[in-house]
Amino acid sequence: MTKDRVAWFDIDPGESMVYLDDYIQGSGVSVREAQVLEVIPQGITSESISNTPMTLNGRTAWIGLGVSDGVRSSVDASSAVLWCNQLRYLPEVNHYLSYCFGNNWEAAVKYTVAANGGDFQLLQGLRSEIQSERRGRQWDFVLYCVFVLPMFVYLFLLVSGLIWLVGKAASFVRSG
Repeated sequence: MTKDRVAWFDIDPGESMVYLDDYIQGSGVSVREAQVLEVIPQGITSESISNTPMTLNGRTAWIGLGVSDGVRSSVDASSAVLWCNQLRYLPEVNHYLSYCFGNNWEAAVKYTVAANGGDFQLLQGLRSEIQSERRGRQWDFVLYCVFVLPMFVYLFLLVSGLIWLVGKAASFVRSG
């Protein structure tokens, strides 16, 4: 019950493994001082054109990762509080993308954080935890590929070897 009340967000670590597809989520965290680089509108209705967050480019915003029920972003002239449901690590160092929601708008927000601040350490710590967990899964998958997938080949070779061995033993006994 408590777990259901936590705001979860999806995490894309920016590294793809062809043979493994991870679905990663984190519980709500916040980035206090994000420098918005670009805002890409996703869903805008005609009545929300004036409310679009396009004015965020170049501004500092507080970003909450993990959207609780009924919570929406608010953007005004003096402050920007964005509620987002995804964190994607972009290929550029210290660049991130999140999908944020407001009243009648959705937008993908690209941002960066100060490289020596706590937000950077938080986001990089999260990424290193994900990489550590994924490395363990990679080894499990490699072991699965080496031992479990070719099990029928191993079984065939074992049975063939036993048949050959029994045949050789019978031939040896007959020739006496």
